[in-house]
Amino acid sequence: MFPRFCSFKLKLKPCWRLPAFTQAGIREGGVGSGWGDNARVTDKETLARWVKTWQEYGPELEQIRLREVREEDNRLSLQLLAPAFEHARLTAKLEASSGLVEMQKYFQKLRV
Repeated sequence: MFPRFCSFKLKLKPCWRLPAFTQAGIREGGVGSGWGDNARVTDKETLARWVKTWQEYGPELEQIRLREVREEDNRLSLQLLAPAFEHARLTAKLEASSGLVEMQKYFQKLRV
């Protein structure tokens, strides 16, 4: 059992099944279905519809997110995640360095 992260139900049409998305070369379903693959969408009408959808539903989604953050049972969430953290703690390989020194070396190269 995992904590409830998202319980909203919006009446949205699945955008990736609209003709403009398939015409833009995005396959239906699976990888490249339209979610997280926006760089390949070049049709201006599709992009305008995408922006309009986010403008229309963005405030409602934000209200839902804020309500769910307020209502979340943090104690339950931590109890449910504790086994995963414990597993990571027991199985993680100890490193001699945090990587901070190496990162600073890369930053120094960028400055030159």
